[in-house]
Amino acid sequence: MPFNADTTLYFQPLEGGLSRTTTVSDLEHLAATHHGNLYLATPDPDDFENTRDVIYVGEKPTATGGPVQDGGTIRWLDGKTGRLLSTSELGTRPFEGELALAGSTTFRHALADWAASNGVRLEWDSRRNALLTVTSFLLQSGIGNGVMAAFILAIVAVLSWQVSRARSRTYRLLSGVPNWRIHARDLGQIAVDIGSGLAVGLTGFGVWLTLKLSVGHLSLLAGRIALAALACFLLTLLVALLLSLMARPTVEMVARRAIPLRGYQRTGTFLTGTVICAAMLILPSTAQAWVTTKILADEHSLWASMRGVVRVSLNETDTGLSTEEGEQNLKDILASAHQRGILMTSYVIDQGIELDDAELEGFDHIVITDQAWINHAITNSPEGAMPVLQRVDYGSLAPATREFLDGQMPLLLNPGRPVHKLPFFELNSGTMLALPPDVGLGSSSIQTTHPLLIVTDNVTEDYDVNFLRATLSSGNLVFTDEAALRSLLAGTVVEPYVSEVESIADLALGQAQRFAQQASYYLLSCILLVGAIAFGVAQRAMLWAAHQQRRIFAAHTFGIPYRKITAAPRHKEGLLLVVATAIGTILSRFLRFPEPFYLIGSAAFVLALGWLIIELAFATNAKRAFTHSINRTT
Repeated sequence: MPFNADTTLYFQPLEGGLSRTTTVSDLEHLAATHHGNLYLATPDPDDFENTRDVIYVGEKPTATGGPVQDGGTIRWLDGKTGRLLSTSELGTRPFEGELALAGSTTFRHALADWAASNGVRLEWDSRRNALLTVTSFLLQSGIGNGVMAAFILAIVAVLSWQVSRARSRTYRLLSGVPNWRIHARDLGQIAVDIGSGLAVGLTGFGVWLTLKLSVGHLSLLAGRIALAALACFLLTLLVALLLSLMARPTVEMVARRAIPLRGYQRTGTFLTGTVICAAMLILPSTAQAWVTTKILADEHSLWASMRGVVRVSLNETDTGLSTEEGEQNLKDILASAHQRGILMTSYVIDQGIELDDAELEGFDHIVITDQAWINHAITNSPEGAMPVLQRVDYGSLAPATREFLDGQMPLLLNPGRPVHKLPFFELNSGTMLALPPDVGLGSSSIQTTHPLLIVTDNVTEDYDVNFLRATLSSGNLVFTDEAALRSLLAGTVVEPYVSEVESIADLALGQAQRFAQQASYYLLSCILLVGAIAFGVAQRAMLWAAHQQRRIFAAHTFGIPYRKITAAPRHKEGLLLVVATAIGTILSRFLRFPEPFYLIGSAAFVLALGWLIIELAFATNAKRAFTHSINRTT
């Protein structure tokens, strides 16, 4: 968290509530009164890919507990840079999202009371509860999932190492070495291997961080990373000790000339099932985050072209606009904006009204738009995706579509404007950005590929003032020049009812930045979990082969192929794979809420990959056991 903050909260002014100016002014007053600070990390719309600024409320901070500050410049740990800005430099950026808070309990209570009385949504997330913080980090973040996956992989690797040492441990007991020394020696070897790996990794990370950023970043993180590494190291050693005790060699086993592998088999079954469940918790989220990131990246060039485009929000007291004078003033302002060429229209009807497949008639969306929006879309379309439009005759539309339009459009149009006289177009190729209601305030934009476009030359002449007021406040009437818009609003009857004028692109760009950052961590988690599954199955195949070495030798000597010899354990392993995948799928559905497509696809991927690993692992270990028997080596 930035600077001296110790609490995060989700801050969202409700639509139609206080204006952004009033909201920021009230927060500044609360911060000054109670000696607190609020911080909002937000991307710079002019350099989205490389910049993340911090907007502060209250006195300018001088100490740092998060990003390293050099004067007014911030250098983030992920390599991005930014500036420390006051609320007076907010510009058109929306002031909402996750805020970091620093201050006393009195400041928190005052902020909560102010939010409750002004219709502002607050969701607190205190970092003072260590257990909740760690749990949330491990389960709800990409980095946490990566840490959890790495730890599971380390435990599976330790178990595999101990399995490979099982015969040696038995021989040492036979030669008179006490059990405690056997445990101590193996644990010491594990400590050396893991410790040296951690030391090399931490040293390399420290050098990389210092060269890429600064010594200040290293000093900021060194203590925390060292503490976390030490905790993981000790926890791994503890688990290794428990595994060693569970499969300790005994005199009775030596007398039976047996190797203590059953403890490893039970532990291996549990770990393999755990890894598969963890994979099903992480894989669907990874796939969904990856696809979402790609969509946002594809939209980025379009959103980047709309950085100067702003929307207007009207407050809850806009009943004055329902008067004849208010309606005429609003219409005059919009008409003037149209004449200046700064007004654009995009409204996806089927996002506000539910339509069935028959009413859509093969179109993916029905969009009310104007020539200004179409020109903007054509001018700023990515290479190879330029929209190509074709005129559509109203009479050629499906009866269900015409029935819907004949019933709905008269409610939106000015009296005397017949529906069938409007220009209709379809998109033959390319894509077009379209805006649902409240885009950027919870709704994402739409990349439409085959829409039915209802095009108007002048929205203020064709559509009723009630439709204009609703689409203005929902962000479907947008403006390309903020200064010109403010000059049109200045001194009018409409101005007191305007709560905000903000960029429609900034929230989308910020969401894209967060998704892109998390997606890489989720992908790393998936790679580690796939490795853990492979280790776990290979270890179980190795245990089975060690137990069944004589049987494998006898069966294969009589000409029975390896696949037939390994049929029973492979089927047993396959059953474990199916059961663990089913449990993981259920847990993922109720804990992570992925879309069904990603959940089913991830389950199919885990089953296919798991079955392939099972086939390879058991065939390889059966062949190795046969070769070992022939060579009579120990």
